[in-house]
Parts: sequence; structure tokens; C-alpha cells
Amino acid sequence: MIPIFWPGTGVETPTPTPSLSTLSVTIEPFPSRIPAVQPGMPMSTAALNQSHIQWFTKLGTQFDNWRPTPITVDTAPTLTVQDAAAVYLVTTHNHLVQWTGYEWVFYGGDTGSGYYQSFAVAPTGEGWAVCDGSTTTILTVGATLGAQSVVTPITADLYLRR
Repeated sequence: MIPIFWPGTGVETPTPTPSLSTLSVTIEPFPSRIPAVQPGMPMSTAALNQSHIQWFTKLGTQFDNWRPTPITVDTAPTLTVQDAAAVYLVTTHNHLVQWTGYEWVFYGGDTGSGYYQSFAVAPTGEGWAVCDGSTTTILTVGATLGAQSVVTPITADLYLRR
């Protein structure tokens, strides 16, 4: 558990430490809106009251508990328009993807696949392939999730984003 301290409140909120083996999706409605501040008073630290602190605490807890469902290209679910905005972690390539209702796209800050990057120290974990002339796969997105085979060039310290 990682404790989160909320300054000035005396509140300590334990949050689970993320782990690939325990990923799950927790769906709860977010608070509908921020509680009202006194009329004419600007939103500032001085204007925050207990209801504001509770609202931000609930929002932060929900964000901290968000975990995408792990899948592979082979286990990707069949989704419809009603499933739009669903986010998944493709564990074999270490990418976050989102279903738009019509197609898969790389989610948020995920930079996608199929590009090369140089590293001073070899990257660890899934998602990178050393450029040594071997064949590997890159994740493709679109109407379906897929994996395209590519042959890496032979280049020192260069890695392909799978």
C-alpha cells in the first residue's frame, strides 16, 4: 500500500500498489460536480471546506483505483458502440488501447508502436525489441487489434517499440 496524505486534513488514504498480476477495472460514478463555494468567493485554498476535501478525496481515490483490464491480441473482446471508451492493457506489447465504439486506438499518452528509439541501457519489460536482425511483432490498431511481423535492422543500442 502507498499512503496518500491530504495536507491539513489529518486524512491518510492507503492505495494499492499497482501490479500487472492484479489489474482490474473499478467503475464507480464520479462526483457529478464540485461542491459550491460561497457566492462571490473565489475558489482558493482558503475557500475550501470539508465538502470540497471529501469531493477531491473521492475523485482521487477513484482515479488511483482505475486499472485497465489486461488482454492480448488473441483475447481481445468483441465490442460494440455501447462499449465506447473502454480501455485495455495489451500485455504482450505493453500498450494501453481504447475502443472508440468503432475502432481501437492507442490510449492517452501511449505513443503507439513501430518506431525506433536509442537507449543507453536496454529497456526492460514487454514492449521493446532489440534491433539485431530478428523478427518480432508490432501491435496494430484499427477495426480489430492485430500483430504485424517485422524484421529489425542490425543496429547497436537501437530498439523497436512493439
